[in-house]
Amino acid sequence: MNANSSKPDGGHALTITPREVVVNALSREWQLLLLSGKLLSDASSDESARELVRGGVNWDQVQALAAQHGLTALLYRCLARLEASEIPRDVLGRLWAATEMQRHRNRRRAEELSSLLDLLDKAGILAVPFKGPVLTQSLYGDIALREFGDLDILVRHADVLRARSLLATKGYVDATPIAPELEVAFISAKRQYDFELVHETTGAMVELHWKTNSEFPVERLDDATWWAALDTAELNGNCVRNLRRRELLLVLLLHGSKHQWSRIGWLVDIALLARLCEDGDWHWLASTAKLMRCTKRAGLGLKLAQSLLNAAVPDFTMRALCPTPTMERMVRNVKDSLLEPDVETVSQFTWLRRDVSLYDTGWQRLRQMALLIMTPNASEWSHHANKHNAILAPASARTWRLIKKYMFRMTDNVA
Repeated sequence: MNANSSKPDGGHALTITPREVVVNALSREWQLLLLSGKLLSDASSDESARELVRGGVNWDQVQALAAQHGLTALLYRCLARLEASEIPRDVLGRLWAATEMQRHRNRRRAEELSSLLDLLDKAGILAVPFKGPVLTQSLYGDIALREFGDLDILVRHADVLRARSLLATKGYVDATPIAPELEVAFISAKRQYDFELVHETTGAMVELHWKTNSEFPVERLDDATWWAALDTAELNGNCVRNLRRRELLLVLLLHGSKHQWSRIGWLVDIALLARLCEDGDWHWLASTAKLMRCTKRAGLGLKLAQSLLNAAVPDFTMRALCPTPTMERMVRNVKDSLLEPDVETVSQFTWLRRDVSLYDTGWQRLRQMALLIMTPNASEWSHHANKHNAILAPASARTWRLIKKYMFRMTDNVA
């Protein structure tokens, strides 16, 4: 979409700020990878990719980058379309094999998700899949083109324990078991929003959610009108519930900010979904993010997708969500971590500092620090034998654990 593109919605046109996808300062490998992230190809981007290939590419590096950022299938699709003689046949062969393996794996996971949703539906449990196979099929049009791991299913708070019991009949057990007497307290805890389930035979993962996000849940699960207004999507020939695109966009923006956008593949999701959004969706996104006080978290992902992938985001949305120089600094920090070859890891302390800076208000930042210090995570819930100890974990031991985690350890970016 170019700078003059617009979409109809009540007669209003969107003004899109143009952005260059290929930045000369980036390596050829990174430029090629970003071009492959443009799912809707055009003659200009294809010619840019051909020029990069003709100029010489470190194929081991570009394949490693694609694997790291979940873009192997998109890279193969881009290179196969170029039909350039400079691309080694063994590189194309490896990328094709990886893409086909991903296709078969994703199909199996899609079939499994369909089976689980059918199980819940027959038990009268309302459920919404998000991310995973439904997102892949509806956004990419090809189940092979997006890498995903867990299956994410959203149910009402009142149904979560019954839903988990049903999934247990299909072999899914708790990855971090919680004592039965703590389960109600666990699903009511502020920081908790899902059960992580693992299949006892295959090792496949399901995340059973009662919130999409622990702090900024977009959904209204107790509102019948919310359920009635959901979109639908196709999954294995069946019609399933799907989040509305504006809600899905905000959910994905919040998820990416949680992991500080450590994978380019998540930004591809944003860029593709942005193409489908209309004027009303963007106005809703800006007003809802302000109401929920998550404008920085929403704005960061949009700014990155616009900067790196030429995402079509209207000016009025960018002005609403990215109005300050602080956002430019956040974008630079993430891009440095992603794109600079010498910035491979960040300390846990730096990670925490950047995460805290993404909160809109000082009160939110103080509250998050207090929650981090005083409330147990899922693993700690699993290790306490009773409700009293789980909720009142010894402050000194917890503080020492956090000091070790955030000040002394180094870690790769979260995948």
